[in-house]
Amino acid sequence: MSSNTASRAFLDHLGDVDVEVLLSVLKTTTLEAGADAITAGKPHDSLLLVEWGELTVLVDEHEVSRIGPGEIAGEVGLLSPGLATATVRATQQTMLHVLTGESLQDLWRDHPSIASSMIQGATRVIATRIRAIEGDVDKLPDHNQGLIGILGRLFGRAA
Repeated sequence: MSSNTASRAFLDHLGDVDVEVLLSVLKTTTLEAGADAITAGKPHDSLLLVEWGELTVLVDEHEVSRIGPGEIAGEVGLLSPGLATATVRATQQTMLHVLTGESLQDLWRDHPSIASSMIQGATRVIATRIRAIEGDVDKLPDHNQGLIGILGRLFGRAA
């Protein structure tokens, strides 16, 4: 399963009522082309769900992926708030639904099953993306050396 497929399947397991509750806690915003939704090195605690438009994920200003309608970005920041490790920028006018850490806390309090489903979906996306990165690392000529090699030997491959 590609990361885009996992990302699009993020909300598939929620029923209609759950989606209505979720939509009530999401903030909706529209970004113009070139605007940053997440900036590397700045505090981040929100998941972004693209309604329409497109985002690009940049690490050190190098594009590493694109996120389109029905896909998510920022899931790591939602689950582990801190400084963002990548910049997420609109490539065109883009409408986003944003689940903040505060909104997730409200979901845990008022609708724990929906919050649990959100966490499960985000975790699935993260796992799929890690597997994709792991495959890319295996293509490097020295992937058994250095920190990556040590971690691989200590912990094995991602389950």
